[in-house]
Amino acid sequence: MAAAGGHTTSGMRAAAVAAGWVTAEPPEHLPYYGSWGDDSSVIHATAWTTHGPVRVAGPMSALPQIFLPDPNVVALAGQRARIAEPGGTLRELERDHG
Repeated sequence: MAAAGGHTTSGMRAAAVAAGWVTAEPPEHLPYYGSWGDDSSVIHATAWTTHGPVRVAGPMSALPQIFLPDPNVVALAGQRARIAEPGGTLRELERDHG
């Protein structure tokens, strides 16, 4: 929180704190839809394809239709991937439960 003189309550200048946190685009791992930063003409979005999430950016008229996947389908795909890994979930289950 900024205090008098542009300093945070911890004594850092607010601009220094912002410089460490502000990014040009949303983080890749964050499913996102909307503008980011000062330029509201560019929309950043996570589009889901059959191969997983893909980040797209541009004016709204140039973006593909954005559909959000069912969270249960995403969770199931993650579990299937863990099972398919060598030494994945199946080995964990055998180790933990005999």
